Amino acid sequence: MTATNARRLAIASALVFQACVAGCAIQNHGSIVSRVIHTDSAVVVDSFALGAWARGSRDRSLILGFARERDVHPKSVERHGTSRWVFFEKPLDEHPPLLDTRIVVGGLLDASRYQAGASLGYLSEALLIPLAPDESRILCLTFDPERLARTRVHWSTPDATDLDSTTDPNLGGCE
Repeated sequence: MTATNARRLAIASALVFQACVAGCAIQNHGSIVSRVIHTDSAVVVDSFALGAWARGSRDRSLILGFARERDVHPKSVERHGTSRWVFFEKPLDEHPPLLDTRIVVGGLLDASRYQAGASLGYLSEALLIPLAPDESRILCLTFDPERLARTRVHWSTPDATDLDSTTDPNLGGCE
């Protein structure tokens, strides 16, 4: 390792340590900034956290450093709203998201039911939330991380008598 690389590593480590000491979030409250984006068929929750983020309930994990999470939910009839910023909180839906993406720079200890493990450094992952063993769903998801306002979700439950047909005509918007 060269002296320049060692200096860069030391500066990066000091910045991550300072961020961990400066900010703290527990569950979904604390040093978190979230942007809620409503599209015609989806709600995207784009959250940023800096410092230590101890999570529980659905996502049992501990993040040290910088984290960015994006959750994509289908938009229901009763969920109409305008896009907005939310400070010191990550808004939660009563149901798990269809897509959960996460970028972490620092450390991550994850004990969630979907995946468990540890990471140190840089982590970028996207996870489609699994369904129950007795549940079936046809899903068309358009997601561009650079253009969140273009996110589209169309999903349907297959008809039990004919698996080639669907019970929801909204799936037709899927190209």
